[in-house]
Amino acid sequence: MPRNFINNLCTKVDHVLSVHTALDVTLQDQQITEYTVTESSYCFIAPQGITATMTLLITTSIASNIHIQCGNNSNVTVRFIMLFPDIADITVHTYVCADNAQVTILGMYAITDQQSVSLRSKQIHCGKNSTSKFIIQGLVAQQAKFLYDGTIRIEESGSGTYAMQHNKNILLSHTSSAISIPNIEVLNHDVQCYHGAAVGKFDKHQIQYMQSRGLDDAIIQQLLIEALFQEPLQGYENKELILQRVYKKI
Repeated sequence: MPRNFINNLCTKVDHVLSVHTALDVTLQDQQITEYTVTESSYCFIAPQGITATMTLLITTSIASNIHIQCGNNSNVTVRFIMLFPDIADITVHTYVCADNAQVTILGMYAITDQQSVSLRSKQIHCGKNSTSKFIIQGLVAQQAKFLYDGTIRIEESGSGTYAMQHNKNILLSHTSSAISIPNIEVLNHDVQCYHGAAVGKFDKHQIQYMQSRGLDDAIIQQLLIEALFQEPLQGYENKELILQRVYKKI
């Protein structure tokens, strides 16, 4: 994928993606922002040398393409939270086509009843000595369904890249389901590239240990949920509100 295509993408997002609406945001140094995702397309641009943090919230039914473009020596952290949308179809494109850029996406989701979420991520590297991490962890209860399809692509020009993708899904009922599809496309072998995926239940040995210490099942589940979401919610000022909403719905 040519670098000039990536550099021009966010200024032409309506044309390239054939979407109806778009929100372009240029991040500022040391900026901490929060957005509720309500539009069909977003583009967040991190100029050269900045450090920025943002939170993206999805709480209602939505189909959206989210683009993140990093400049040289930029460092962007994205907290990505999906809470109980009835239907969501989300694609997150991360373009790391500048040198020495870093982007970290820490995601969490929780769904129940007959809710359905499809999430796709694309980490595209064509800059040198760059880093991307995409971590998404979540809970699936009742008859809910979750699909994750993640791709890491490293172009020939992406020497020195470190790219990581991890997806962990906890099923809370025998009727809930989660599918995780990791993909790696590497055109330069001077890189480090990792992916991992897991679908299962909470560790029964941890549950038995806490039961032996006299904790009831509701408290045990809350402690396990808090531990699962510790990384994406670390340092988030609304952490307790998010956890309380999950406890109440799950």
